[in-house]
Amino acid sequence: MPNQNSDNVSEKPPKMPYLGTKISADLTQIQIFKLLRLYGIEEKRWTDQGENTLLEFSHVLGNGKTITFAFKLPILMIERRIWDESKGYVKKLVRHRGAEMRLLFWYLNAKLQAIEWGLESFEMEMATHAVVRQAGGSTTFGEVIRPHFEQGQLPEVKALPVREPVRDRIIDVTPEAQ
Repeated sequence: MPNQNSDNVSEKPPKMPYLGTKISADLTQIQIFKLLRLYGIEEKRWTDQGENTLLEFSHVLGNGKTITFAFKLPILMIERRIWDESKGYVKKLVRHRGAEMRLLFWYLNAKLQAIEWGLESFEMEMATHAVVRQAGGSTTFGEVIRPHFEQGQLPEVKALPVREPVRDRIIDVTPEAQ
């Protein structure tokens, strides 16, 4: 058992998630598309940009506007034994695409379930992944706001709209009278 500090947090670094997955990256891509379709997201695509792989999809918000969201696949490296014609088997760091895809699948699944069960609205849950246009191209809202967080200061926002509670997101869990 790893050492734990007083906050019950492990001091041992975690191992790579989904390290032992037997599910291929290709199959997980299909599962991600099925998951998005299950939640009504029809417009989606994979984009490769050099080493980066992006999942992009569009969603129509309640006001009728369409917003595009982008999720960058993490790069997870693993040491594998690879055959080299001149040296025989050598250890080499390679991408673990299967683990990368599984991590993204479960991340999206958790976000979509949080939305479905009323923990947060779609817009708020996905806000950091919203694609914004800039002079040099496009990026996500999260990448725009990240430098402000790193500097410990957020830009001033003049007026935030008051968010009214949404009654249809409240789940009544009162037990029935016996």
